[in-house]
Amino acid sequence: MTLGGLAQIWAWRLLAVGALSIWTSSVPALVACGIAALITNRVALSPKVSIALSIPAGLVAGLALFAATRGFLAVAGGSPTLRRASRDVYDEQLNLPLPLALALSLGLAVPGEELFWRGLFQGKASGVFGHFGGALVAWLCYVAVNATSGLLALVAGALVGGAVWGALSWWTHGVLAPLLCHGVWTGLMLVRPPVSRRPGLGLRV
Repeated sequence: MTLGGLAQIWAWRLLAVGALSIWTSSVPALVACGIAALITNRVALSPKVSIALSIPAGLVAGLALFAATRGFLAVAGGSPTLRRASRDVYDEQLNLPLPLALALSLGLAVPGEELFWRGLFQGKASGVFGHFGGALVAWLCYVAVNATSGLLALVAGALVGGAVWGALSWWTHGVLAPLLCHGVWTGLMLVRPPVSRRPGLGLRV
C-alpha cells in the first residue's frame, strides 16, 4: 500500500516538473499498482451487494457524477482559475487520438486505480478501522497523493470522485461498482470535455 502510494506520488511529480505527460507518468504507475493489488488476491468484486444490483448502481452513479460535474462547471465556469485548471488537464490529451485516450484511460488507468485504491487500500484499511473508517482513510490518502500532481482539477476530481467511489466500495465491499462509475465518468469527460482545449500545444511524451 505504501509503495503503491509512493509510486503514484513519483509519477505525479514527474508530470508536475514537465518530465513526462499524464499518459506516460500516471498510467504506468496505476497499471503497476493495479497488478500488485490483484497479486495480493485481496480484491473482491461485490461481496456484500449482488452483481445484478452493483452493475446498474455503478453505471447510474457514473452518469450522475458526470451530470453533477458538468452542472457545477456550468455554474462556476466564469472563474478564470477553474477554467484554467480544467484546461491544464485537457491539454495533456491534445494531439492524442480520442480512441487511444479512451483505451489508455478505461482499459488501463481506471482499472488500475480502482483495484489499488478501492480494492486493496480501502479493503485493508477497513480491516483495521472498520468499513466507514477504512473508506475515510483511503479517501484522505487518495486525495493527498493526487494533490502532489499540482493540478487543481485533479485534486477536485479526487475530492469529489474519490468520495463517490469510496462510498460505492463501502456499500458493496468491492470494486465493481466504483470501477464502473469511474469508467463512465472518465469516458464521458473525455468524449464531452467541459472546456475547450488551448490551440497550439502538442502532447508531451
